[in-house]
Amino acid sequence: MAAGTPDVTGVAARRPHGRIVRILPVLAGVLLVAALAASIAVVSRQRAGAVLPPGAPPAPSSDPTLDAQRVRDTLARFLSDWPDASPRDRISMARFFGFFRYTPALPVLRASADSLSGEDSMASLRALALIGDVQSAELFRKALRTRTDCDVVRLSASTLASWHDHASYPLFLLSLLHTDCSDTTPAVLVHSLAKIRHPHFDDLLFFVMSASDAPAVRLAAAAALAPKAQGPRIRPVETLLLDSVAQLAKAVPFPDPTVDPTASLAFWGLSHFSPSHCRQAAQAAGELLEGRDPSDRRRIGQSLAAASIPCLLPTRDAPVLECIRAEQRSSTLAAVSHSDSMPPAPAEAEALSTPWVDWIVQLATRFALWEDTRSMAQFAFAVERMEFARRRGIGPVAPSELAASPGPDSSPRVRRLSSDELEEQVADWDEPEGFDSYEFPQGQPDWWPDWIDITIDDGPRPARVRPLLDVLDRYGVKVTFFFIGTNVARQWGNRPDATRELLARIASAGHRIGYHSNNHDTTLKTHLQARTAEQIADDIRLFHEILSTAAGTEWDHTYGRLPGGMGLHLRHVRAGFQLGGLKAPVHWTLQEPAWGPSTSIKSVKGLARQLVRSRKKTVILLHEYQGVHKQLAAFIRTVQRERTREQEAAHAAP
Repeated sequence: MAAGTPDVTGVAARRPHGRIVRILPVLAGVLLVAALAASIAVVSRQRAGAVLPPGAPPAPSSDPTLDAQRVRDTLARFLSDWPDASPRDRISMARFFGFFRYTPALPVLRASADSLSGEDSMASLRALALIGDVQSAELFRKALRTRTDCDVVRLSASTLASWHDHASYPLFLLSLLHTDCSDTTPAVLVHSLAKIRHPHFDDLLFFVMSASDAPAVRLAAAAALAPKAQGPRIRPVETLLLDSVAQLAKAVPFPDPTVDPTASLAFWGLSHFSPSHCRQAAQAAGELLEGRDPSDRRRIGQSLAAASIPCLLPTRDAPVLECIRAEQRSSTLAAVSHSDSMPPAPAEAEALSTPWVDWIVQLATRFALWEDTRSMAQFAFAVERMEFARRRGIGPVAPSELAASPGPDSSPRVRRLSSDELEEQVADWDEPEGFDSYEFPQGQPDWWPDWIDITIDDGPRPARVRPLLDVLDRYGVKVTFFFIGTNVARQWGNRPDATRELLARIASAGHRIGYHSNNHDTTLKTHLQARTAEQIADDIRLFHEILSTAAGTEWDHTYGRLPGGMGLHLRHVRAGFQLGGLKAPVHWTLQEPAWGPSTSIKSVKGLARQLVRSRKKTVILLHEYQGVHKQLAAFIRTVQRERTREQEAAHAAP
């Protein structure tokens, strides 16, 4: 072939080989995709075979609406078979109702949970919490009042707190004071109490810390108080936290944080007490890891992860941080709070404490519903797809029968009941005979008019009560003090001996102490009259605990007065007083401006003469304001003079 002539034959011979070379990557890609698809199909069949009975399962639907319809139809069948189902089957069905937030099941769930006995009742209660059934709030309060089961107490407290049930704070405090649970229950109760942000949270929680004999309760309270402990509270809180951390160094084996939150509470409280205490906590955490076996290190890592010590440094605290990271990578614990204002507590209302596959297997082996193998397989695939979508925030929108999962900004809230609804709840209450009778104090001097009674509200303020007692002791006159529970708790928590001495002096002199609420809230929406009868009784019971603890003896449980006198004649308020062991609320007939802080001594004397001469039954309302003891001395002195003149005139008459 001549030079410069192209070799056409050679080129043509090489072209098929080049084409094959270019096609090979495409073929390899196709084969790889096919292999992956086959692997996925095998895995799917294996998973289906592990769950489903023998038989070819149908392919999962690609239609989200059809998946939702299958779930809806199956839940409806659950609901229709609920009356004849065994308690064990009801547990599984309640879990499904809660997971899918199936609102048509609310009536049967409420009825089941109301018994507060058995695992099926607990499962129903948990389902109500997951659905967000705020109308069952009173059921959760009832569960808290019984305090018979630690799991129920934790679930009820965390649920009510998540529903912003601010009026349940007396229940949380009573549960803390009386709990026998030494597990995570005190931490959950304190966390719930902190979450509703009661205005007197610090005073009441410090009272609990001082009054309780349970170490778990005292530590949980101290941890919550640590970030803002002030004045007389600093040393007790600091000492308790330091002692708790020191004791952990000797703990072998290290406590399991799933049942004993001592370590997480102690380290959280100490690290949030002050910057210097945070460094102490970080150093103690490093020393805690020395010489520990893998099991202890895992538990320490879990506890420190929950404690979230804010001052850990990579250069100085590398072993501690590595231990925490290792645990966070492998942890299967429920979520905990890492807030800077609330102590950690395990999450309670978890949607899937048991895998859904287990529930299907349980029902498949015992429940007649699954006679149709294909129906069971379709339901299994539908649940799997729904779960996958829910966990990623995608997929089918829940149908109207399936309540949507509430987001963080749309969490359910307990609705404030109207007066008509509150009254309707006690429509069948019968007022006891003599319930409205109020007896004046006994043991008055002979000259004291039996138609005049003095009551003093809003205490105790020791600096003002003592001068009042001096005046009353001088003349032997008896009065009724209507105290506020928070004031008593604050005084006793800060100065226990002085407060007990003051209360003993009041009692020994023959004076009476009455209930005047625990926080004296007169805002219309949060006043006692806006609560149910049982909630009013809870507030009275908490007052009883506070006053009895502070006085060292049982409070004379007889009389009470509403803040501002509001709701005096409302039926549910009166029913609440009766449930709390009190007679009808005590009102008054004379107050400011007839006698107030700006009233002159001359006017007080004139008022005394007027009341003595009128012989009209009068209940006087006073408060512990500055200088009231001087007014009271002038009033009593004038009454004594008027009565003495009357008696002398009566003796002189023929």
